[in-house]
Amino acid sequence: MRLYIAYKYTNIKNKSELKINLEHVTQILENAGNTTFLLNRDARAWGKKHVSTLKNIYTIMKNIVISDAIFAYINSEVLSKGIIFEFIFGKLIGKKIIAAVEKKVKTKNKNLLNLASKIIDFDGMKDLETKLVKIS
Repeated sequence: MRLYIAYKYTNIKNKSELKINLEHVTQILENAGNTTFLLNRDARAWGKKHVSTLKNIYTIMKNIVISDAIFAYINSEVLSKGIIFEFIFGKLIGKKIIAAVEKKVKTKNKNLLNLASKIIDFDGMKDLETKLVKIS
């Protein structure tokens, strides 16, 4: 399955930790036979390449269209405008949405999660790893 990975990047203080966590999640998903697309990894070389907002939007939409599903990694209680857009666009074109939500932030994202086809609650990366291995 081809998975578009959605995540909050803007205004995240510890981007290196986010990068490590996202790479770990994608590795688990890829080891299970999936292919993944991460915007900052695949289109921006983890911030080493500047890409305009307009080009980012095109890249996001194109990759959601060619993906089988959206996999959202939600670990922030601050709503992401990007994830909201990705969820709504994905829902409009009939994509399955799988949301992995850290337990401590679930209530803040309640309305957004109504769009998800499946929700995986997790408490830390080890817990998420165990749950991803089971669903993959």
